[in-house]
Amino acid sequence: MEFADSGINSLIQWYCRDAGVRSLQQHIEKVLRKVSHRLVLDQEGALDTLVSDPWKKRQAKDKDVEDYANYRRVTERNLELFLGKPPFSDDR
Repeated sequence: MEFADSGINSLIQWYCRDAGVRSLQQHIEKVLRKVSHRLVLDQEGALDTLVSDPWKKRQAKDKDVEDYANYRRVTERNLELFLGKPPFSDDR
């Protein structure tokens, strides 16, 4: 599991606006839970049976998106797949 610098920067800029780090911690934990869930599904061979898989939808739209094997690396490009649409859309 790896967070790219671009992933951390985007997480802070678009998902966490409070003065402390509690919100940042919660968002990182949410990403880790989703990665863990995908790892378990992948090991059980059940990953392909997901009906609503945002990774499949994203790959259908954007051929440059990271492959399934790269869901272990969180980047600016795939952060939205883990956390949903950013609650903040404007720069501070």
